[in-house]
Amino acid sequence: MKSSKISHLVAGASIFRILKMYKRFLLVILLFNSMAVLGNPCSTNGIIDDALAPSAWRNTETGDWEISFYAEGAVCDARFWQYKQRERQGNRWLFLLTDGKEELSVRADMRKNGLCKMTIGNRSPVVCQRIVTNRLPDYPTKDASPIKDTGCLREDSVTIEGWLRHMSAKEKSQNSDFDVTFTDVLINQEKSFSVKIDPDGHFCLTLPLLNTTEVYLDWQRSRIVSVFEPGETYFLLCDFETGERFIMGKHARLQNEILMTDFAPSFKRKDESEDFPHFMQEVADSRKANETAFNKMLAAHPRLSERFKEYTRAKMKYGEAYTISQAKYSSPSFRLPPHIRAYALQHFVENPACPFTLYRELVWFMNDLLDDGMEKSFSEELREAAELYHTTLTDEEKEQAQKWDELIADMWQTIEKAKGDEEKIKVYEAYQNDNLEIWDAYANLSQKYAVEMEGARLRDYKRAVDSLGCSPDLKDMLMAGRYSQIISRNRHSLAPSLLERLHADVGMPAAKARVMAEHLRYQALERQDFKNATCLKSNEPLAGIKEGKELLAKMTEPYRGHYVLIDVWGTWCAPCKEALSHSESLYETLAPYDMIFMYLASNSPEESWKNTIQEYRLTRENCVHYNLPRSQQQAIEKYFRLNSYPTYRLIDPQGNVMDTDADPRNLPEFERLMRQLSE
Repeated sequence: MKSSKISHLVAGASIFRILKMYKRFLLVILLFNSMAVLGNPCSTNGIIDDALAPSAWRNTETGDWEISFYAEGAVCDARFWQYKQRERQGNRWLFLLTDGKEELSVRADMRKNGLCKMTIGNRSPVVCQRIVTNRLPDYPTKDASPIKDTGCLREDSVTIEGWLRHMSAKEKSQNSDFDVTFTDVLINQEKSFSVKIDPDGHFCLTLPLLNTTEVYLDWQRSRIVSVFEPGETYFLLCDFETGERFIMGKHARLQNEILMTDFAPSFKRKDESEDFPHFMQEVADSRKANETAFNKMLAAHPRLSERFKEYTRAKMKYGEAYTISQAKYSSPSFRLPPHIRAYALQHFVENPACPFTLYRELVWFMNDLLDDGMEKSFSEELREAAELYHTTLTDEEKEQAQKWDELIADMWQTIEKAKGDEEKIKVYEAYQNDNLEIWDAYANLSQKYAVEMEGARLRDYKRAVDSLGCSPDLKDMLMAGRYSQIISRNRHSLAPSLLERLHADVGMPAAKARVMAEHLRYQALERQDFKNATCLKSNEPLAGIKEGKELLAKMTEPYRGHYVLIDVWGTWCAPCKEALSHSESLYETLAPYDMIFMYLASNSPEESWKNTIQEYRLTRENCVHYNLPRSQQQAIEKYFRLNSYPTYRLIDPQGNVMDTDADPRNLPEFERLMRQLSE
């Protein structure tokens, strides 16, 4: 019995020692794990991934997106943070975050009801609720705060940081940049800003902003419409796997409501064959449908902010206005009927919504309305310009202008009778080819009296603006936009007489500064030496050649053995200049293929032509530029069967025009084509 007891005691002691040793072993393992968690800023572990990440949390009091946790890092204070230290203590998580410059402590205390008390930095704790939808839910309270309106008194900026998470290879290939695009209504121009996206999908972009503005974010890929307010910083999460889209910021309620509702009013465009009474009835039907959908949305989301309601109502109003003003372009006369114009003046001009910078359709509508009815014959424009600037036209010039008016009137009548676009293009080409002398005379007169005619048009436009009874700020914006259009269209600084008119016509400092910035930019281009002037080719070796095929062969002959990409463009062509603005990416992407880029400018004044080439840096050693006489340019365009600008053609190393869709505006597809041809 004794031996049995002793053996049990010995066995018990052995078990005790084993348990004691095992406890020490467990402590060592736990210590090792905690050191790994706390000491390695790049580590991830089951504690974070399984219990807290991924998760997004909103403040239950304000409704704002407060914080998110992911395996890769956290989002807080409109920034992305890496984990420097992290620890779990039961239902409590402790984090030390870093963005490389600052550190931020976060404590998350999980409650049994699914809520979480977040203590961020030294701020008071806030109760948060997990976001389980792919858009931020309705805000818990109403909000009557107005849309920010700075009055365009000074230039400010906005910062957008973000994360395009879980992008597929296809989505990454669509665009390596994150783009922000908006219409600068002060000069009526589209502005685009971009920044490279890093391999993990992160980006940060700061851009100038004068006042609250509607913006288009990552449009090629994400297609997000939002509103930026000056002085703000936003963080955009766009998860391509889960569909989540949230915006973080101190004042991001409007932006999240736009994402959440995704409300897009629809408007019926007028068909060419449609009469105006039927069109206006469809406009009324669209308005009713939009209002019904809007009211239904308000009933479903009764706490939508007043800012959202104001913004959306104005979008519906000016969307309709712009639809009506655009209808004139489907009318044979290119004018609105008097009663439609009167309707537009009565319903859309008085008491416009502010800030004007937010509603680009308002400015577009106003420009359409102002242009409507201002069209004059060329001879009338020329005569009024000569009178304004005390210039005497010769009898020959008057006769040339009259012949042009008669030719154009006859051509349009014939085009209206033609069936289908192809037949209309043939009519247009025939009138050009059969009346080259009249076309050349018109081009020469337009260039000779360009400044005088612009001055007369500005005078008429100013009178039209004054007649509408707009506010001084809106008048200044409209006038600044018109001056900016002149600079953009001509790709040239303002002539001294027009510059003098600018200072008299535009009082708003910010609007005037916008125009002056464009003016000075082109003035600087005109004063600097042309870089690599050898890329500008002389027309002398082509003298006497009339056929497009022969011209093309002569121009491309020096580049046998190379693929030649031909770009037919014009300084007056907005889509052409948009494409040219991406030339640096084009050159870099296609560098392995040793290509020649040949640019053929159509109907472009020489100074504007040279300015545009320098502006977009089209001066590399493998760039070639021609500005041919009108007859030769038309011969090439006829050979290419050109019907739009820009037009591209790819020439193979043997000098043959390739029968392939070669459009470098879709750069990934074009690069794929070149890769296949080079294999």
